[in-house]
Amino acid sequence: MKRFTVVLRRSPFQTMRNFEALRMTVGLVMSDNEKTLVLVEDAVYLLSAKAHPEAVHRFDPAKHLEFLSDMEFPTWVEKESLEERGIRDLRFQAEVKSRAEIAALLAESDAVVTY
Repeated sequence: MKRFTVVLRRSPFQTMRNFEALRMTVGLVMSDNEKTLVLVEDAVYLLSAKAHPEAVHRFDPAKHLEFLSDMEFPTWVEKESLEERGIRDLRFQAEVKSRAEIAALLAESDAVVTY
């Protein structure tokens, strides 16, 4: 069994990369490997209760993030990134982890895909 980690870093307001990353992550659900979705830096806006990317003609992440939650797919969000951006209320469920915890996960991963 391998450990796969998908890391989203970019703002959901400037690119469709997050949409493609979430689509790929949904595809990992059926694999027998350990997998985790990690949101850091500006990608944390995907989880913000106040941000709505669809309002600026970007995709709404709700469908993908709700599916991942329903499938109990581990989703982590970096505490420091939330704090730096003043985000307190999350629209979607995610485990808040420190930068050090995320670094440890990445070090233990067999494959890391970064968007």
